[in-house]
Amino acid sequence: MWCGSTNEVILVQSEAGTIYRSRDRGDTWKKLHSIMKQTGLSVIEDGSSDIGKVRKMMQSPVDDNLVVFTGTAGVNWVSEDCGANLRALNSGKRIHELQFHPKQREWALAAGWTSCADFGDDEPCEIYKELYLTKDLGQSWQYLKSYVFDFSWGTTKFQAELPSRHQHESRIFITHDPDLKGH
Repeated sequence: MWCGSTNEVILVQSEAGTIYRSRDRGDTWKKLHSIMKQTGLSVIEDGSSDIGKVRKMMQSPVDDNLVVFTGTAGVNWVSEDCGANLRALNSGKRIHELQFHPKQREWALAAGWTSCADFGDDEPCEIYKELYLTKDLGQSWQYLKSYVFDFSWGTTKFQAELPSRHQHESRIFITHDPDLKGH
């Protein structure tokens, strides 16, 4: 992934989930695994050896410097400077899908699957997708819906017909099971 406006920074993800960063168009590389593991341990207590591995990296459509890395152990990271500095995110769920807002830099939708650990011993285990919203790059998360199948920002080219720009930008399309019976 080319990152930033200078065409100097490159981020590469290996098959093993390790992120490498180059500031000089690929002449030299820095492995980000140890800093990702260290910052990840600050937000999760289980000490999993999987912390620091990345499932996917996504660049914001609004800011070329803004990148989110979804991790394999429930820890995720955000960088606002193409990986020079990383902040660990922990939404409490493993993020399996993330969508940046097409116009609002700090907004994103994130979905994660429940696990049996989310339920008490006296409750049956139910696996379903939950949807969350952040408007501050993951500092806080708002729960939106469970038993979600798909979701998307509700953007349209017909902004002039809407009463307010903010209302238009807050629109989210969600398909879900209203009976909450399964996936």
